[in-house]
Amino acid sequence: GGLYLADTITSKVFDYFTITTRNFVHPLTDQPTLPGSNVRPILDADPATDIAVNMTYPAYAGLSIDIVDTIPGPAGAVDRPTYIVEISREQSDFLDLAVTPWNAPPWESPDIWIEHGDKAEADLSTVPLPENGEPARWSDTYDPNAPGNDGKPLNWIRVKVTNNGTVDATDVELKVKVNSPGGMGGKGDWVELDLSEPADIPAGGSTIISVPWNPKVRGHTCIQVEIFRWSSALGDIDLTNNGTQENVNSFRPTAGSPWHPAPFSVDVANPFDRALEIYLQADGLRPGFSVAWDEAFFVMEPHSKTTRTGVLHIDEDIVPTPEPDGSGGIVFYEYQCGPDIEVTAAALKDRRCDKVRTKPIRMYMHVAGYANAGDFRVPIGGVTYNVQPTLRLDLDVRVTGRGGDIHVEGETSPKAGGQDMEIELQYPSGRFDWVPVRTDGDGRFDVSIRPEEEGTVGVAVNYPDGGAFAPVKVEGKLYDPNIPAGFFTCVSCETQAFFWILNLLLLVLILLFVIWIWHAMRKASKAV
Repeated sequence: GGLYLADTITSKVFDYFTITTRNFVHPLTDQPTLPGSNVRPILDADPATDIAVNMTYPAYAGLSIDIVDTIPGPAGAVDRPTYIVEISREQSDFLDLAVTPWNAPPWESPDIWIEHGDKAEADLSTVPLPENGEPARWSDTYDPNAPGNDGKPLNWIRVKVTNNGTVDATDVELKVKVNSPGGMGGKGDWVELDLSEPADIPAGGSTIISVPWNPKVRGHTCIQVEIFRWSSALGDIDLTNNGTQENVNSFRPTAGSPWHPAPFSVDVANPFDRALEIYLQADGLRPGFSVAWDEAFFVMEPHSKTTRTGVLHIDEDIVPTPEPDGSGGIVFYEYQCGPDIEVTAAALKDRRCDKVRTKPIRMYMHVAGYANAGDFRVPIGGVTYNVQPTLRLDLDVRVTGRGGDIHVEGETSPKAGGQDMEIELQYPSGRFDWVPVRTDGDGRFDVSIRPEEEGTVGVAVNYPDGGAFAPVKVEGKLYDPNIPAGFFTCVSCETQAFFWILNLLLLVLILLFVIWIWHAMRKASKAV
């Protein structure tokens, strides 16, 4: 029993992201705590009350509680009085650990970004990288503990944590969860990663904490971060800024003629004990863009999860498709219809609009979920997509041996000049290496790599997200030192060899059949 004064105004959740950190409270009692951090009641009848009227009990620094009066308990319980207290707050020391929360929309934070795991610690950024940071790597076979990988992950999730308080915090640990596709509603298929290594954050300072991340496949991924625990003389004065979210990977619709429909998925969860009527809404769309849902309105049972599919459509009569510029780049266009004519008028054949060059298209599409609450709609979360329509890119990759080196060459279609790519090498031991390469003005690349191990090496070429064209990864190539130089290799070479043998046998049979017919016709002509 008794009065408890919390360090925070509320310990509620924010955006349905439940806070799991401890919330320090100060029991109004002068008795020591019991095992398990439980407290004794204020009133202990043996032999007398624990609290003396007018006595002050310290709580959070700069905060005091004065008992100014007491009211006896009701008949039959006079030994259970009610205390009248006066709480004083003064400016004094405090602790306030924080990461920049999402200000939805967008559903992301500038304090979270991605960096590649093979970078030396000295090469990791000391400031937040713009947007999502470096393009996330993924592999279904990568093992950080394999020889040569030195325990390094494919990626680091980097989080900047700030101590806005006046006292130091030590042993600060983060809890990170990932979900693919992006999710809302707080539950769903979030995968919890291992806690971060403890870090110290001085008063008024910031620290960047790294969490290893090894995704198996590429996809739009949401990352949630929470300041989980720490050590300090004081509790955190504000828990509402202890968690945030970031969305990783851009959404790249591609153009042919016309624009290709671009499907995407989003997880929706109902963590509550009652059914919810859910409405999905896509905001931030420019003229000519629209989203069609498999179901925009639906009912979710308590503690359930579902995946909804949307398709982003782009009207080429309003948003012209881009074209290769012939020199390795892309030309984007827009319609200019005059100051008094909406751009949507470009779709009307009797209106005159000029098609002119413009900058690459870029917009943020915010997909939000709302729960119906009578006359109101209550947000349950959302996902932000960085939408950058562009052209699809095809890669023709060839892997051969050359003087003991792994020789990788290729070309792009259409020509993609000056584009940065990665050659991914997987050695027999499980070691991975990444070698950067840039295309020339004709969209070609050519590089020789000295292998770090003997044996067959898996080779992939990755054009990552963030370039002018849509990302693409070509896998399944092999370097086999036992194959003579000049011969191309691939994972499916045995299948391809079998295919060519069958074709050769078929060709021989056809040739024999033709010879047989010719011989039969010649024999018949002689008989005549």
